[in-house]
Amino acid sequence: METTNCSFCQEEKGELLLITKEIAFDNPGEFPVVSCGNCGLIYLQTRPSPQEIGKYYPPEYLPYRAAIQDESLWIMQWMRQRNIGKRVNQIEAAVS
Repeated sequence: METTNCSFCQEEKGELLLITKEIAFDNPGEFPVVSCGNCGLIYLQTRPSPQEIGKYYPPEYLPYRAAIQDESLWIMQWMRQRNIGKRVNQIEAAVS
């Protein structure tokens, strides 16, 4: 595991929002989710290192999807792009 600063402004301090665990593959560790004290970015303060990340996101990780442009059917590309747009709208509405 590695401890990180804010990826946006490099601030070292963050306000603890919650502590979560990885449950999909029963990997060890606790992951503090913090809000940056300077810019407000929400991020994982402790995260898997590049050497460990593969056990948290193996090939059978269900949320993984190929890039939209790699979808073989145009209708799937269109649907995924539409769904992303809906999510962006929901997030923007929640934070405004």
